[in-house]
Amino acid sequence: MQLKTIRWLNNPQLSLSGKRLLCRLDLDVPHNKEGQLGNLSGLLHNTQTLAYALQQGAFVIAAGHLGDPKAKFRQHLSLYPIANYLQQRLQCEVLFVHDSINDGARYLSKTLKQGQLLMLENLLFDRGEQNHTPTFSQKLAQLADIYVNDAFSCSRFAYASTTTTPHLLPCRLGGFALQKQLETLHILQHTAPKPVLAIVGGDQQDVNKTLPLLKYLLPYVDNLLLCGQMAHLFLSAGVTASPKPLSPPKNKQFVAAAKLWQACQQRGIAVTLPQDVMLPSPNTDKPICATVDPQTTTHQPPLDIGPQTCALFSKKIQQAATVLLLDCVGQWQKPHCGNGTAALLSSMSQGPKQRILAGNKVLQAYYQQPNSSNTLFHLLNSSQAALTTLAGNIMPGLQPLITQDNSDQSKPKFI
Repeated sequence: MQLKTIRWLNNPQLSLSGKRLLCRLDLDVPHNKEGQLGNLSGLLHNTQTLAYALQQGAFVIAAGHLGDPKAKFRQHLSLYPIANYLQQRLQCEVLFVHDSINDGARYLSKTLKQGQLLMLENLLFDRGEQNHTPTFSQKLAQLADIYVNDAFSCSRFAYASTTTTPHLLPCRLGGFALQKQLETLHILQHTAPKPVLAIVGGDQQDVNKTLPLLKYLLPYVDNLLLCGQMAHLFLSAGVTASPKPLSPPKNKQFVAAAKLWQACQQRGIAVTLPQDVMLPSPNTDKPICATVDPQTTTHQPPLDIGPQTCALFSKKIQQAATVLLLDCVGQWQKPHCGNGTAALLSSMSQGPKQRILAGNKVLQAYYQQPNSSNTLFHLLNSSQAALTTLAGNIMPGLQPLITQDNSDQSKPKFI
C-alpha cells in the first residue's frame, strides 16, 4: 500500500506555496451538551500538518466534525471553539465560516492571505456529508487544489469529505498524523520486540465496537490483560468458570467472548483478568474495592481496577518488551475512578521498549497526566480504526490516497 504524504510536494517542481489545501482532520474531541469541550490536547496530532503547510506558503482550509448533530445546526457541536484553540496553538489568524459550502466559504478560500487558516463549520451539520450528495462533495472540492487526509479515526467512515470529495481533486495526500499512526501499526505487526502485551479495557460503548474486531489483534500479542467492561463481559459469560456451564451462552456478546477466549487458548496467549475491582458505593461518592470471583461474578460493571490488580498488571508491564493499552481500564472520567489508568500509564512510561496507546479516551487520560510527552508513546486516536487496519482492511478514507503499486500490500509506503 503506497500513499503520498504532504512532504511529497516539498521540492522545487511541486511546491506547496500558493496552493489551497483542504485538510480533513480528526476534531471529535470530548464534549458535553452544554457545549463545553474537554481536554483539547488530543488535537496536537493535527497541528504538525497544518503548521507545515502554512510554513510552506499554502492556503489552508481545515475541515472536520464534532459529535453527531443529525444533519442539523447544534450550537454545542460548533467547531468555533476549536478554531480558537488552533489560532492560539498555531499562532496564526484563523477565519471561521458558519457554512462549509456556501458562497462565503468559497470567497474566503480564494482570498486567504499568507499565514491565514480557514476553518469550516462542522461538516455533519450538512446532510450531504453522510449522504454523499453530489452538490456537497463538489462544492467542498471547489474550495481547494489539493486534498490532505490527516484523519486516521474518521478514515474508517465513508463520509463525503473522506471518500467522494478527494476523487474530485487532482492531488490527494496523507498528513503527518495519519502517516505516523499507520507506521505505528506496522511496527506492532512486524517489528515490535517480544513479548507483546495488550491491555484491553473500555466502557460498554467501547466493548460494543471493539469486541467484534479483537480477534484481529491476537496474531500480534503474546499476553492479554482484560479489564473494565471487557473483563466484566468475559466473567459474566462464564468463560473462565470451572467447570464450564452445561448450556452454551445465548447472549451474542457472551458467544463472542467465548469464541475469543477459545482462540486465545488455541494460540497459547495467556489471558489475565482482574483480581479486584472498584464498585459504586451505596453510601459515598467514593468507590469500594471488591474481590473478583470468576465462579460467581454477579456484581455490577466496575468503575476501575483495584489496587491488587494495579500491582499485578504493572508487574506484567515491566516484564513485556512492547505494551499496547487499548482504551481505559475503567471509567476514568468519573471522580476517584482514574487511579488504575494512571497507574498503568506510569508503569508503561518506565518499562517497555515500545509503548502504544490506542483510543480517544485513553489519549485524553494520558494528556491529563503530569509531564505527559508524545515522545514516550506511539499514539493511535481510534482503537476501532487500529483494529480495522490490523484486520488487513483498507479503510474507506485511505482508498483515495493509494497510488498504483504492486509491491507488498501489508507494508504502508510513504512518498
